Amino acid sequence: PYRVERMLTQLLHAGVLAQQKAVVLGQFTNFKLAPHDKGYKLQSVVDWLRTQIKAPVLTNLPFGHVETKVLLPVGATVSLSVEERDALIYWGHQH
Repeated sequence: PYRVERMLTQLLHAGVLAQQKAVVLGQFTNFKLAPHDKGYKLQSVVDWLRTQIKAPVLTNLPFGHVETKVLLPVGATVSLSVEERDALIYWGHQH
């Protein structure tokens, strides 16, 4: 988790996260806490990030290095709808 926090901290201090309308994080599968993590968990990083930015932080989206993944458009204009525990991403002619 400290590596993820380090990268997010760099984006935060560079002003990148302040320009985002949402931050979407994946599932982070197949990682193990290292001894130097000393119990510091990824959820702690997410909780911290939510206190630092105004944009919603969505977690557990199945993309990246997972068996079943969603398609995410790169460089496209999208609409994001969050309803309770569900997040819907629209692009193309739907919006």
